[in-house]
Amino acid sequence: TDDLLVVKEEALKLKAEAEAVALEATVLALAIDTIRDWLTDRDKLQLALGRIAHLEQQNKHLDATVKRFQDAKLQANQIHSQG
Repeated sequence: TDDLLVVKEEALKLKAEAEAVALEATVLALAIDTIRDWLTDRDKLQLALGRIAHLEQQNKHLDATVKRFQDAKLQANQIHSQG
């Protein structure tokens, strides 16, 4: 029976070690998920910031186009009002 107690103690030690490894693996998996989420969010943010910069550039171009049309219309109206 003493041999059985020794085997039982060894089994309990193995169980405790396995539980510790499982816990560490769970923590590592959560850390990996956290890093993946952060990287994904950062990539999405970078894409969004790039899109914003592109849209701002388009907006400036469109503002310049509108100004040219407004100036041309004003000039055309002045010519018509003088004639």
